[in-house]
Amino acid sequence: MEVENRKDVLVYTSRTLDEDLRVTGPVVAKLWIASSAPDTDFTAKLVDVAPDGRAINLTDGIQRVAYRNSNQTVFHDARHASRLLLPVLPNDQGH
Repeated sequence: MEVENRKDVLVYTSRTLDEDLRVTGPVVAKLWIASSAPDTDFTAKLVDVAPDGRAINLTDGIQRVAYRNSNQTVFHDARHASRLLLPVLPNDQGH
């Protein structure tokens, strides 16, 4: 099974770009999260999908919820959604 088809994975796809695009500098995924677990990991990827369907991973990142506030451990409150800023590795890719 491809990871994109798993029930615990969300995939957001833009329309086909009309012209080349360069993504330079820090990339951050801004998420609103909810989980029944006090701690979990979230990941994000920026992927370039070619017209033939070939996917090239440009950059990715992972964030453990308990450490979202730097070195201070803060577990997720399952009763509320939380905002998570997930840093993705710096990037300088063009297409």
